[in-house]
Amino acid sequence: MKPISTSLWLLSLGALSTAAIPAGEDHPPVESLLPADTVIALEIQAAPILERLLADETIGLITGLPLYPEVSRRPDFVKLRGFVQFLEGSLGIDWKTGVRKLLGGTITLALGPGDSRLLVVDTRDADLLERLDTLSVQLAQSDPNRQGGAGSIEPQEHRGVAIWSLNPEEAHCRLGSRLVVAGRMDDIRAFIDRRADAASNSTSSLDRSEHFARAMEAVGDGAVARLFVNLDVLKQQLPVQSALDRSMDPLAGLLLAGATHDIRHSSWIGAGLYLDKSGLRLEVSSDAQPPRAGDPASFSAPASPRDGALPFLEVPRRIAAISLYRDLAKFYSAKEDLFPERTSGLIFFENMMAIFFSGRNFAEEVL
Repeated sequence: MKPISTSLWLLSLGALSTAAIPAGEDHPPVESLLPADTVIALEIQAAPILERLLADETIGLITGLPLYPEVSRRPDFVKLRGFVQFLEGSLGIDWKTGVRKLLGGTITLALGPGDSRLLVVDTRDADLLERLDTLSVQLAQSDPNRQGGAGSIEPQEHRGVAIWSLNPEEAHCRLGSRLVVAGRMDDIRAFIDRRADAASNSTSSLDRSEHFARAMEAVGDGAVARLFVNLDVLKQQLPVQSALDRSMDPLAGLLLAGATHDIRHSSWIGAGLYLDKSGLRLEVSSDAQPPRAGDPASFSAPASPRDGALPFLEVPRRIAAISLYRDLAKFYSAKEDLFPERTSGLIFFENMMAIFFSGRNFAEEVL
């Protein structure tokens, strides 16, 4: 699976850079239009995030950085600023308002099996979306570097919907105030088919998936972003399976053993990003059970919640912090299972520790 390719359309949208849909439009929820075997679905309620990012305080903080004057003089930055000014003049709108209207709704990114990629943006202004789409097509038609050279671009029609493709790795359509972008024309057609068939309940969709329902129940309400990962499908991908089967080095095992245990023993992952006055908070859930006694990863799971990670240390001007629960004695005792090919390298370390802690068992007494 690859990320959605960057097209002129997305560059236009981003250069001008989920919540309510404009009155009079009733778009079906995106999860009801995605296939049941969707591997990854990310939904962002962009309005509260944009309000933070576009606030005068945030912009002032960015422009006040010592490196900003140097960066603002770079050719790429000057070119981007000129393109934004061109869009403002062509669309008759300032960039902040354009960002809020185009990106202030629900943004959904979905990845499926077979390299399927889909981006759905629910904008707040269907007219502005249409004008930006028309401008993007005009710019693409006049671009001599486009594959096939400058010339007309004709849409393809599917079930009464015009589908545009500005380059071989991009296709998009407008459904009122909703923009749908995909990496392939077939993915757009499939989305339109599911939208047309949704009323007859003849389609199998993501919102009917038990894994998706349980993941979203775990995430709950109030999240500005929700992530669903279908691990049953994802783990069938050879690179993912190979990564899970590969033993880790001691440091990675110490830090990530709990996470890799959960991925190996879960069918799904649900994550929610929450925004409040104190900042951002990420919560991740899965259907995995904690490692049992005797499991190599049990060193990362406390016997009870009150025995877990300690609160952060209060350090002046702290930039970042992490607090983990780890039973080092259990970790060292499980080294043969956690990283078997590395244990021979610990012989020298153990000999040194035996000298330093003479007469004591290093794992059971020292750690």
